[in-house]
Amino acid sequence: MNLPHRAFRERRNAAALNIAGVGASLAACTGAAFRLLWAQTATYAALSTVVIGTIWAASLRMRARRNGIPVGWLMSPVFACVNAMLCMALIGMGEGRAGYFDTIGMVVLGGGLIGAIVWIPALVLTLLFFGLPIAQAQRIAARGLAGADRGEVIVGLVSTVLALVALVGSPPSIETVLALVAIASGLAATTLGILRARARRAFVRRVEAGEVASFRVEPSAEGKVLVRVTTAGMAYRVSDFVEEIARLEGDDVVNVSSLST
Repeated sequence: MNLPHRAFRERRNAAALNIAGVGASLAACTGAAFRLLWAQTATYAALSTVVIGTIWAASLRMRARRNGIPVGWLMSPVFACVNAMLCMALIGMGEGRAGYFDTIGMVVLGGGLIGAIVWIPALVLTLLFFGLPIAQAQRIAARGLAGADRGEVIVGLVSTVLALVALVGSPPSIETVLALVAIASGLAATTLGILRARARRAFVRRVEAGEVASFRVEPSAEGKVLVRVTTAGMAYRVSDFVEEIARLEGDDVVNVSSLST
């Protein structure tokens, strides 16, 4: 079969890279901010954020909804609170708190206090700088396969740019490592999205030029569609079975209708 399956199927590689990239980028930015405001806690804030931030980034991709709103978005304040408590727990362990109950009290009370003073404003900034681009990418992705790749490109570029800001604004530290991870992940996801789109467009152009057997581009009421033509029968009983593969927008695939291996 001449159809490049990898370019026409939903792939999770770019999504996984962007989940890691967003988590690392968010942690790098958080650590850089804490290093300016409260330097001795920067490492702990970065470590807690890379864990919770990565889980948050993954939750935003969940299909589950409540009242039409994705559950991941509704859970954002909960993630911010958990991040605050985890940060306080790491600070307690790092500073060698003597008592178990002292540590628990510090986590609950200190985490709640920091959550109100620091992490709630941080959540607002997170939703502004990370959330809005991710939401825009999800709206674009809803349009089909080409939109999904464009969405991953947007998320990859945003996490890369924000990580660069943290990298430039921080001395060599854990934020540096996290920023480099975010940049590598974001650029890799962006590259995958671009290459997949180019591969699909190249295939469609080859089909339109008549260079690919068993496939052709045909007009329809909704625009051009990519179809696969299967010839069945023998002699004068030969007939063609036309199967719609994908709907096209320009020279790229918008949505895949069906694709058998």
